[in-house]
Amino acid sequence: MSRRREQYPRLSRQAPAEQRREQRLRRTPMILASALGVPLLTAGLFFSYQFGEVLGLLIQLNASFGQMLSVLVFALLGPLGLIAWIICLLVARRRQTVRWRMWWSAGALLAAAACPVTVLIIGFAGFGG
Repeated sequence: MSRRREQYPRLSRQAPAEQRREQRLRRTPMILASALGVPLLTAGLFFSYQFGEVLGLLIQLNASFGQMLSVLVFALLGPLGLIAWIICLLVARRRQTVRWRMWWSAGALLAAAACPVTVLIIGFAGFGG
């Protein structure tokens, strides 16, 4: 039995410290993108819901095409950001290198922040038209 142990020294269940550190480094960008993306997506979906209600009022008031189109774009940014966030995190999960995982995680974070940042920059005032 001791020969068998000497023959296969790395059959333990626990990975060496270097492998655990590498695995942690590979997972960290995706965990950060997920943790920071959820509040941004929540705000984005809330803003999209508000813009959807405004769009309904604009339709009732027979507003111009430009105003309705700009509000429609704002209303669709939240759900599109959610879809892009999920796709980016799934692609990042499939990549093997840390560099690619960091880039796809950054893309996921940017997709999550698209609607809230756009609302902060442009605001509710300039709907176009």
